[in-house]
Amino acid sequence: MESIKRISEIASDDRAVLERLFGVPLEPSAAVVLIQKAADVEPVSPVAASEDEIPEWFNVLDGLSEEDVVDFLATLDAPVRLARAI
Repeated sequence: MESIKRISEIASDDRAVLERLFGVPLEPSAAVVLIQKAADVEPVSPVAASEDEIPEWFNVLDGLSEEDVVDFLATLDAPVRLARAI
């Protein structure tokens, strides 16, 4: 599904949301194209085959060296800064 709108046609509250999303002010003469796509992914059951079994995809650290695991775990402890200057 595709939707094309001119910025001048969008309500000011909705325009503010788009500006925050894109991180820049939007010119009234600009246009925005939004495309909604369905994911081509098979749904996964949230429950494992048995309560004692962990799904294979859950073992994300398998195959990594001990050094890589330590580096990965260190990134989890590092603060994440998601804010951007506008």
